[in-house]
Amino acid sequence: MQNCDLVISRAGSGAINEIIKTKSPSILIPYPNAKNNHQEKNALILSSIGCSIMIQQNKNLEINLKENLQRIFKMESNNSKNQYKILEIMKKNISEFNLKDPRQEIKKIINYYTKNL
Repeated sequence: MQNCDLVISRAGSGAINEIIKTKSPSILIPYPNAKNNHQEKNALILSSIGCSIMIQQNKNLEINLKENLQRIFKMESNNSKNQYKILEIMKKNISEFNLKDPRQEIKKIINYYTKNL
């Protein structure tokens, strides 16, 4: 994933974790039969910060995927430098996503309770 310009994936926890770790912009297609709709919830987290686009798996999937890919990879010329504006925005947004270190968070909780007992 780290060498991709854009990841197209389901939205399971493993995929989401790797997308966050590799700071990769993505199109996420949640598995519609996932228990408790957890894949859609995962996809909503990344799409809400603008680093992913969530597309529902339905009869319009192919059309929606094609339209989103065309929109993302639409070449825009800016100061004689060609670039994909939407993709650059998605990259910027995922690079600013700050995932907390769980070990540090656990240490904070333990320290808080040992000091306040």
